[in-house]
Amino acid sequence: MPIELVKKEYRFDESSFDPPEQDEYRYWLYTFEVSGRTYFVRRYCDEADEAHILSNVRNDDEQALADAGDVARYLVDLEGVRRVNRYNTATGLFNRPVEPA
Repeated sequence: MPIELVKKEYRFDESSFDPPEQDEYRYWLYTFEVSGRTYFVRRYCDEADEAHILSNVRNDDEQALADAGDVARYLVDLEGVRRVNRYNTATGLFNRPVEPA
């Protein structure tokens, strides 16, 4: 299916818990449309070779898994990302690899 980058937005968030300038989060937030579904991806500026699909991609949702592969392919080919991960419910981390389609 065709993938469309709907939006790429730079974000800067300061931590509300830490002293000023101690914890800052600088990242790109991508919004993709694939197969009529919307997916959000975060790419931290200090870890530019890695991106995380924030949208829920469940193991039993074959369409979402295929879409995640398309998103990963876009990020690798056009944004220079080397690794794309999605949420892992077993660990509570974004460490489940997504293979580019």
